[in-house]
This record gives sequence, C-alpha cells and structure tokens, in this order.
Amino acid sequence: MKMTLGRSLSIETPWWMDAAGVLFALAMGALAFGVLRWMVWLAIGVAVAIGAGWLIHRRYQQIRAQDAVGEPGSSWPPAESVERLGCYDHAGVKWNVYRWRASRRSQDQTSPEEVRALPPPLCPRCQTALTQKHSFWGGLTWRCPSRDFKRWTTASEWQVARQVEALVRRAVEHNPWWPRPDPPSRS
Repeated sequence: MKMTLGRSLSIETPWWMDAAGVLFALAMGALAFGVLRWMVWLAIGVAVAIGAGWLIHRRYQQIRAQDAVGEPGSSWPPAESVERLGCYDHAGVKWNVYRWRASRRSQDQTSPEEVRALPPPLCPRCQTALTQKHSFWGGLTWRCPSRDFKRWTTASEWQVARQVEALVRRAVEHNPWWPRPDPPSRS
C-alpha cells in the first residue's frame, strides 16, 4: 500500500503492515461494538504472528544472500610454483599450508612471504573439506559432509585462513625449514 502525505512525503508499506492495520482496526471495532474479548486477542495474536513470520522470512533471505557471496582469495600462482608444506591446527580444524615459490634462491628454506593458507578448512578426523553456512542466529557453521563433525565460529573461513597464514609466517621466521623441526642434513 502506498500512503501519500502532502506533496513531498510518500511511504510504501509492506503487505504485512497492511494486514496488521486491518486486523488492528477490526479489533478496535470489535471492542467498540462489544464483541467478545477473545476475538480481540485472536486478532492481535494473528497480527503478531504475521509480523514474526515476516521477520523470520527476511532473516532467511539475508542468510541465503550471504551464503551466495564468497570472499575472494588471494591470486593463485601457476601450479609448478606451488608446494604443499603441511597442515596447521587452528580453531579446532586443520588448514593446508602452501609455499608459493616466488624465487629460486633456496629449495629447502621457506621465507615468510612465500606462505599461503587457503580455505576450505579440513575436518580434524577425516581431512575432508568442510562446508561453510551462515547460521540463523548469526555466525557461521563449518560442517563435515562425511562425518557428524561441526564447528561454530564468528569468523569466515577466509578470515581464519589469514590468521593461520600470520601464525605460520611467524613460525617460518623462527624456523625456515617449517614444518620440519631441523634443517635437512647434508651428508
């Protein structure tokens, strides 16, 4: 319904407001004409239920829109310059950590700039890629499609991947041979 007040103010109301307004008018009319009180409370209850249903419907629309939009990852280098370094445990799941060979200076050592951690996170039990869905009450849920593992979090997989990347870069600064504990022997 479109309401116009004067020349410059025009308000478009949603359908549920129109329905609630009609029910409210019926309830007030019922009170004025002495209709039973239970009819008034029924009309008010129906108006509240319609409003709550509309709010739930809007929240589900927001969740579907958020699930459809993913965060962009960093640019991925050519396959011949990527090497898997290992797994890193963080936030209750495992993360694949890769080394992007920007230069050919050393095949054994890794510099912090070469480290990449990319989604998706892996199930700690079976190493399967977890799926990410927005939950109704906020936050995200990571679920394993092959097991009954799930983890609730407030950060997206891309945000946690950046945290893992920072942690691994710090570890690589102190040990350039990460994830190996010591440099390879030269015998």
